[in-house]
Amino acid sequence: MATKLSNMGYEVASIPCLEIVYLPKQLNSTEYQIIIFVSVNAVDGFFLASKNQLSNNTLVMAVGEQTSARLNQFGIEKVIYPY
Repeated sequence: MATKLSNMGYEVASIPCLEIVYLPKQLNSTEYQIIIFVSVNAVDGFFLASKNQLSNNTLVMAVGEQTSARLNQFGIEKVIYPY
């Protein structure tokens, strides 16, 4: 967004207001029937920071298309999300 605005001639000041910190939390997904991911960051935290795996029997849901696409990048093809 900043680049786009800058290219349009606006002076842009980018000030980060949020920092994502992943807490390493191991999750035994075989204990859960459904896991719902609420953001791309949640997917990254689950797979990258905690090195979790999903059981083939676990239903995976995402809040949106980008979150679903990120799950696909981790090899999770069966993702339910609202269209």
